[in-house]
Amino acid sequence: MANGKIAFEIVTPEKRLVSAEVDEVTGPGLRGEFGILPQHTPYLVELDVGVLSYRKG
Repeated sequence: MANGKIAFEIVTPEKRLVSAEVDEVTGPGLRGEFGILPQHTPYLVELDVGVLSYRKG
C-alpha cells in the first residue's frame, strides 16, 4: 500500500477472520518461517501449523 502498510487478510471458506492494515507479518510456511514488511514483493505462501502474527504500529 502507498501508506507504508500491508493490506492483511485472513479468510476461511466460512468468513473473513481478519482485515487490517499492518506493519509486519510473520508466520510458519511449509519451507520455513517467513516475514513480510511493507513494499515487499507480492507473496503467496502455503502455511504450516503454528502461530501467524502481525504487528500494527
